[in-house]
Amino acid sequence: MFGTTRTLASGRVQARYTLPNGQQASAGTYPDKQVARAALLQLEAEQARGITRDVSRGRIPFDRFMQEFQAFRVARAEVKPRTLAINEESLRLYLLPAFGRTPLETITPETVDRWFESLPRSSSRRNAYALLSKAMRYAVKWGYLRQTPCLVEGAFADTSAPRPTFTVIDFRAILAHVPERYRVPFRVMFAGHFRIGELIALDWADYDRRTGSVSVTKQTNPAGQTIPTKTGQHRSVRLLQDGISALSGLTPAV
Repeated sequence: MFGTTRTLASGRVQARYTLPNGQQASAGTYPDKQVARAALLQLEAEQARGITRDVSRGRIPFDRFMQEFQAFRVARAEVKPRTLAINEESLRLYLLPAFGRTPLETITPETVDRWFESLPRSSSRRNAYALLSKAMRYAVKWGYLRQTPCLVEGAFADTSAPRPTFTVIDFRAILAHVPERYRVPFRVMFAGHFRIGELIALDWADYDRRTGSVSVTKQTNPAGQTIPTKTGQHRSVRLLQDGISALSGLTPAV
């Protein structure tokens, strides 16, 4: 029989096996003997195919793996600053408190399912799970795990409340309370469905009076810097008539 098992004082079952070079190696610990034997059978099948994995890599603590994973993503410029900030918040508030120093090999689908269900339904929960899921896919790719423990069904379903409708009548009611000098920008933003940063970054060179179209190629961030749009894409927007009318009485500054 390939490998051996023994029950630990905690009640979990440790599995061990022999590498092709004769060295003894741990195959991890499992909730019962049946699961431990299944893991050993998987390793035996892999060895028969010439695949040798160092399962001891799975003992790396979750927090240390996440440090390496995040550093890798930053080094590759794979993640934008805003996304990185959301990831760090997910780590600090949801992932590290739950998994911390836990060895990767002991994080099971059941562990993840129970953690996920313990959190309130929100976009924060979805963001935290998305980061965990991506990290565990890399753990598999890099040989720390044989398979990902992130198998939550419907984890990415939209849990946000429906956005309220905002009619032209609603907009005009609000506009009546806006100072006169801000009314044209408000009308243009509403007429083109622009984000506030996109609106602030616009200048006359972006507007075609003949067609009433606006070229959106940039945005202004809270620091006052001009940066690419949120999606990184350029688009041309034909203003609604009220936006065109708002701009028709203005003259570009010389």
